[in-house]
Amino acid sequence: MAWHGVDSSPDSEACLVWCFEHCQKPEQDELRAQMQNLAEMFGFNFLCFKKCMGFQSWLQGRRGSVLLVAEWREAKPIMEALDKTIEQPDLRMCVVTRSEQMMRRAYTWSKKQLKADIMLSSGLRIRDVEQLLANYLKTAPAAPVTVSPTSPVPAPLCASSSWPTKSTLTSQPFRWLSL
Repeated sequence: MAWHGVDSSPDSEACLVWCFEHCQKPEQDELRAQMQNLAEMFGFNFLCFKKCMGFQSWLQGRRGSVLLVAEWREAKPIMEALDKTIEQPDLRMCVVTRSEQMMRRAYTWSKKQLKADIMLSSGLRIRDVEQLLANYLKTAPAAPVTVSPTSPVPAPLCASSSWPTKSTLTSQPFRWLSL
């Protein structure tokens, strides 16, 4: 079951997806609204899934880019399922951890993942989602951003982030622990 922010687009458009067991709970309303606003500001569709199975069903046959924010407990099964598929989506992922031990496990695991660009986050903050979008927009062959004349112009994103990317973690292991 999914909560859909913007859901009426072709399956070839870029989507920001949040996969978290409690994404539909009232205590997540503010963060969910911020994520939806950020997605809309940059021309992405926004969806929420409570579990990886719903996300995996939705993902089948998609051709567009997927920017996924997933809790550590959902990220591993998602990537295991992707390992078994023939068609690979353009997937960028922010894996959210809740402890130092989870972060270490996620770091070790992320180094072995070849089918997605993975960013790690200790706790989920909107700046992590901004960084995921910024990283995508820097590397996307054709940016999906469309700003209509009535839409506000997106605010510039921070040029640097305190959250490391996979390549930074590989070149500077465990530097993030001191942040």
